[in-house]
This record gives sequence, C-alpha cells and structure tokens, in this order.
Amino acid sequence: MRVEIKRLGIDGYFSSIIFGDATKTVEQFKPYITERTKDTTIIGDRVRGEIELGNRLGAITIWVKAGSFVHELPITPMQVPTHTVHGLLELLSLLQTNA
Repeated sequence: MRVEIKRLGIDGYFSSIIFGDATKTVEQFKPYITERTKDTTIIGDRVRGEIELGNRLGAITIWVKAGSFVHELPITPMQVPTHTVHGLLELLSLLQTNA
C-alpha cells in the first residue's frame, strides 16, 4: 500500500500516514487524534473495522469500497462513512476536490 500511495501522490495530502495491523482498536489510534480531530481522516476497506473506529474517534472516514469487503455494508449508524470511494484513484480525486 505504501508504494501505491506514493505512486498516486496521495501522500502529499497527509501530514502522516499510519497503517494499522489486523486488529484495530480505538486505543491503538488515540495517540494520533488531537484537538484537531476534524483534520484527521481514517481510510479503510471495512465499515465494521476502520470506518467504525474512525467514527468513534470523531474523524473523517473514507471507505474504500473494493476488495474482499466490498459487500460488507454498514449495519449501525457508527459504520456509515463520511465518504465512499471505489479505489485509490477515486480517493485521489476526492482528496483533490477537498484540498
């Protein structure tokens, strides 16, 4: 993913990019959330994982609706993303629009 992010030039839209392991918890991400939470974006391919976690932290959430979890739909309001994209190119377009 780091190579793809660099190739697309997405890295320039973020002050830091952190990749979480398979188990993601609110406690794991809390150190990256500051009083500027509105500027924090959590991007993931699981609405029941990264998106829910990001929403619980008060961050902007972007669901990359692709890959293994493309059919995993939100079942609670906390799993509804701020934005949905269908791939990294669409993510780049969203970032450029909101820059």
